[in-house]
Formats: sequence, C-alpha cells, structure tokens
Amino acid sequence: MRIVLLAPFEYNHPSVRSVLTGLAGAYRRHGHEVTVAVQLGASGDKPMREGASWGELRRLGGSSSHASVNIARAFFQLLRLLRGVDGVHMHFVCRWSGWVPAYWLACALRRVRRGATFHDPAFMPLGFWKTLLWRRFLAGCRWVTVPSDFSIDGFSRVAPSIAGRIHKVPCGFDPQERPQAEGGAEPARPFVLCVASLMMRKGIDVLLMAWAGVCAEMDEVDLRLCGVDCSNGHYDGLAKRLGIASRVRFLGELQRPEIWEPLRSCTVYVQPSRAESFGIALLEAMACGRAIVAARAGAIPEIIEDGKTGLLVEPADVEGLREGLLRLLRDAELRRRLGRGALEASAHYHWDRAAQSYLDLLAGRVPVLKPSVFADADSGR
Repeated sequence: MRIVLLAPFEYNHPSVRSVLTGLAGAYRRHGHEVTVAVQLGASGDKPMREGASWGELRRLGGSSSHASVNIARAFFQLLRLLRGVDGVHMHFVCRWSGWVPAYWLACALRRVRRGATFHDPAFMPLGFWKTLLWRRFLAGCRWVTVPSDFSIDGFSRVAPSIAGRIHKVPCGFDPQERPQAEGGAEPARPFVLCVASLMMRKGIDVLLMAWAGVCAEMDEVDLRLCGVDCSNGHYDGLAKRLGIASRVRFLGELQRPEIWEPLRSCTVYVQPSRAESFGIALLEAMACGRAIVAARAGAIPEIIEDGKTGLLVEPADVEGLREGLLRLLRDAELRRRLGRGALEASAHYHWDRAAQSYLDLLAGRVPVLKPSVFADADSGR
C-alpha cells in the first residue's frame, strides 16, 4: 500500500517531526511504501525532495513571500504526489492553517481514502468561512482520531457533529530509535530533566518556582530544560530573578537522536504541564526507565498511574511539585521502583501498534485498541 503522511506544518516543528518519523517508520516495517509531505520551511533553501530510512520526505510549497503563492504551489504539487496513492493520513498539531483547504481539495479531487489525526483539541478555525471549510473537510474524512480520552472529550465539544466518528489511537515511541532502556552516561552532577517547549501551557514557570524551593534544600542537583524557547527569554530571566540561574541549564531544542542521552541519564524526569493532549516526551522518559513527577493535567493521568509509574501532583501547584521532586531525589529505592513501573508501562505504546490501528481504519475496520488490550496481548506471548 502507498501511504502519504500529510501535515500543513514545517518539518522542524518538534511534535510534527516526532510523530511523522515515528509513524512513517512503523508503516514501513508493516511493509508499506511511505511518503511524508510537509510545508516547506521559510528559508526555502532546502531540497524539495529527499530520501529517509523510512521512505521519502517531500516539502510542499515554495519560498515566495506571499503565502497564497506557496499554498497554490503546494496544491498542485500534492495533486501530482497523490497519483496512485492508496491512503492519506493527515496530522494536525495545534493550530488552523491556511494550507488545510488546499490539502483537503487536492485529496477530494484525487478521491483518495483519507483520515485525520488531531493531536490537540484546541485545533479549531474561527470565522464563518473557515468553519464551513472545516465541516466539509471533516465530512470527507473516513475517520478522525485523537491520542487520548482527554482529547476525545475536548474535540467532541468543538466538533459535536462528528463526535461518534472520533476514535482514540494513542501515540507511541520507536523502540529501535532508543539506544537502550537504561544506563546513560553518568553525569558530572545529578540533574532533573524537562523536555517541553518553553511556554505557559507547559508549566515552566511553575517548575522554576518549585525548583527554587528544591535549591533551598539541596545543593548537589541541577535542572535541565530542553525545548524551543517560545517566551523570548522570559524563563531565563525568571530563573535569574529567583536566584537559581546557576542551577538551571537551558539546552534549547535537541534533534531526535540527541534527546535520548539526557533522557537515559537524568535522575528524575518532570512534566509540569497545565494541559497536555498526550505527552510523547513523557512516554519517552518512561521508555528510558526514569522516575517521573508530573502534573495531573489533560491526558497525563491516562499515561501515568500515581504511585506505580510516577508521582502526580496538581497542575500549577508549586509546593506540590517541589515536594514531589524532593521526595524522588531523596529516595533512590522509590526512583528505582517507579522507573521499573514506567519502563514496563511504556511497552504498551509502540508506534507499530498505533500504525496497525490506523491501517485497520484505512481498511474500514475499527480496532481502537486501548493500552490495556496491548498489555494483554504482550502477556500472552
């Protein structure tokens, strides 16, 4: 089967890259031919077409300063790409894009089977004409999926007309991408790691305030933040105002192969999000056998079982997060126990299993296997 993974975003968007490369590799392992099609970056100096281990990457559009020109180019490029394609799997991360109508029209003209995955329930156009196009787009999809029950609830509220056609397919990670589960290089100093874009929704301000409390009681551990700075340096300034700048390292955005080393060698992983539609970074920390403290927000409680695979605290609770971090940092046995539980639970979330669910949906079947079903299947081997 020839499958196109399509996203109206640039490939360097961290969530887009993580999802599309993981799923493309899984489709390839299932024996299918895969092309990933994304929006050409603003620089316009990258090749429009290139090979990858999982198939082919196409960048659609152009480098014109006029968005309408780039969208028109992408439309005709996609029309050519869709010749002979058996199915299109579209992915939408966080915002409405003017590229969506062009993609929808190209798919409709080619009459290819198509489904859509929405990774954030906040994805919703505003305005009469955009809403009308949105409804036509959804009506043409064979299926719509989201990664969590939390997303089902949110998406059903913003798109009640298709509530009965929304299916849950959790995201995953690629075990072959992870070098090994545990045993990263021993750091010079123990550190707590958070992998997230630096923004309010991710609770970075809560984490820094909680970390100030940790620093007041412990001297021998640091905090490392890995992710795109969406705050224009606000959090760096906050760390300085809190007097903890020497105990916080901002690593910026790391590429996919680079992210595993800090994940495998951190002492504790922390996810302080105010809202989270799934949390792939959290899942990857589990896959490395890390002890985790996370906010009880969005879909996180669907992934983390409090006291068994991690510690959960209330969202935006500075004192609760501080206490959770101190508890894990001071109790090595608890870290080992929670890390083992997290590693075992992560085995339920492989991209191969997600790909099989999507393939069933493309074929007209409705598997929608939940993680507990995967666990039963694994135990029966």
